[in-house]
Amino acid sequence: MERDDNVSGRFGSKPVRVGAEYELEVSEISKRGDGVARIKGFVIFIAGAQKGQKYKVKITKVADRFAVGKIAEEGQSSETSEPQVEKEASDDDEDDDEEES
Repeated sequence: MERDDNVSGRFGSKPVRVGAEYELEVSEISKRGDGVARIKGFVIFIAGAQKGQKYKVKITKVADRFAVGKIAEEGQSSETSEPQVEKEASDDDEDDDEEES
């Protein structure tokens, strides 16, 4: 029996498919502790994901109103990577000031 992805639910044709991989950024954490990302408003729950992190996610289940995925590959946090670089640069600036004095 063939599955028709264009049928059912509020979303009609769902923006994700089982087995497909997507680059997603986790925008929040669910009450159960899973990461939550969205594609065109469609919710994807990702076990073990953290808010602000980007991941390559493989979809394992698609329901009428949500999907479930697992982390296929971890990306970087946009929230934590830049401040670390700025901090290192500011530490170097302080060293330069001391050498000039």
